[in-house]
Amino acid sequence: NGISAETDHIGRSFKAQFKYADKIKAEYVIALGDNEIDSGECKIKKMADGSEAVCKLGAILDYFKA
Repeated sequence: NGISAETDHIGRSFKAQFKYADKIKAEYVIALGDNEIDSGECKIKKMADGSEAVCKLGAILDYFKA
């Protein structure tokens, strides 16, 4: 679908992962943990301005296509 993504396999803290995302100039960050999986929703953070949107897990692709 033309969307690239990266995941942390090292087991860094969320703070360290966000710092890394900023370092690599990621446009968006989605943090997925047990709570997000249980609720079926996640927050998508736009790194440029810090804004966040709540999105259903099954609709993430639609969010980026809009």
